[in-house]
Amino acid sequence: MTSPAADPGPVWPSASAAQMLLAIEDFWRWSGLVAPVLATTHASAAAVSQIASQRYLELLRFARNRSRFYAQHFRYLPEDAPLESLPVVSRHELMRHFDDWVTDPALRRADLEGFIADPSRRGEPYLVGTRFGQVPAPLECPVFM
Repeated sequence: MTSPAADPGPVWPSASAAQMLLAIEDFWRWSGLVAPVLATTHASAAAVSQIASQRYLELLRFARNRSRFYAQHFRYLPEDAPLESLPVVSRHELMRHFDDWVTDPALRRADLEGFIADPSRRGEPYLVGTRFGQVPAPLECPVFM
């Protein structure tokens, strides 16, 4: 029989304490995003429409404030411009202006291409994917989570 002092306790995965804290932070961040969505499942159509309008305006404001590309692209639009009035932007145009388009100024296309090329960096600090059609095209359409 082993004495209680010799018991090492629960065996944790090989993740560092920092990685575990980041996982917990991610859980809370994502649950904060999911909760408002789940709250609308029993809401009236009018309430859902109002929430959607509010979230759209928040997203539009965020894009204008955090993306140099969208600040320029939307400069002539009113703050509450309806969705259907927004100018269309192609994926190719976004990729051509990647460094100005992203809302995190620390992200640069060249750095991201290096990040994707190094599998040991997967998941730090972003989860990044690329679009693959019939021919893989790195960074043709990055997905940040």
